[in-house]
Amino acid sequence: MNVTRSIGLLTAILVFLIDQGAKYYVTGPLGLNVADGPPLTVLPIFDLRFVKNVGVSLGLLAATGEVMRWALVALTGAIAAGVLWWMLRERKL
Repeated sequence: MNVTRSIGLLTAILVFLIDQGAKYYVTGPLGLNVADGPPLTVLPIFDLRFVKNVGVSLGLLAATGEVMRWALVALTGAIAAGVLWWMLRERKL
C-alpha cells in the first residue's frame, strides 16, 4: 500500500476516534446528555448545551422514523465505501 494512501486511512481513523471521544466526553464526564438539562457555563458569555441532531449536518434530512434513520446510515456507509474505493484505486497519490 502506498504511503500517502496509508496516511489518508490513518487520518480518517484518527478523525473518527477523536469524534467518538469528544462525544463520549460531552455525554459522559460533562453530563450533557439530556436535551432539556441545564447548560454548562464555560464563560459568562458561553454555555454548552446538549442538542440532539436527528439528521445529517445541521439537522438537514431529519430522520423522523426508524426507516429514515437506517436510510441515512446506509447513505453514509455508501459514501464512505465509495471514497475508500476511489482512494484505493487512485494511482497518482
